[in-house]
Amino acid sequence: MQSSGNDSQVFAARNPAEARAAFEAPPASKNHTLWYGVFAPPIAWSVDALTSIALEHDYCAALLGRTFRPWSGIGLLLAAVGVVMLALALGGGFVAWRAHAVMGSDTGLGDTDLDRRRFMARAGMLASALFSFAILLRLIAPMILPPTFCGS
Repeated sequence: MQSSGNDSQVFAARNPAEARAAFEAPPASKNHTLWYGVFAPPIAWSVDALTSIALEHDYCAALLGRTFRPWSGIGLLLAAVGVVMLALALGGGFVAWRAHAVMGSDTGLGDTDLDRRRFMARAGMLASALFSFAILLRLIAPMILPPTFCGS
C-alpha cells in the first residue's frame, strides 16, 4: 500500500527515493484529473472556434438577408455551443484549482511527484483562464458588433 505525504516527508525519510516511489497522490490530484484540467480548456476552445468559423458565414448571411432562406437558429446554436464549451473550460479550471488546493503550497525542495502535479494544476488554471476568456469574447462579440461587420 502506498503512503501519502508531502515534500518534507519525502526528503526527511531515510531513503527519499523509496519515499518518493511510495507516494500516493491525494484523490483530487490524480493523473487523469490533472490531464483533464490541462487539456479540457484548449479542446473546448478549439471546438468553439471551429464551430463558429463553420457557421459564421451562414450566420452573417442570415443577419444581412443574403440567403435564400435565412435560418435564424444559427445565432442560438452558436450561443449554445459557446456556453457549453465555456462551462467545459471553466470545469477544467475548477478541477485544476481543486487539485492545487489539496496539494498545498510548495516547500521549495523540489523534484518530487508532487511538484509535477502542482505544475500541472497551475497550468490547468492558467489554460482555463486564457481559453475561457477567448470563448467569452467570441460569445459577446455578436452582441456588441453590428451585422455590418460580417463583411460584404
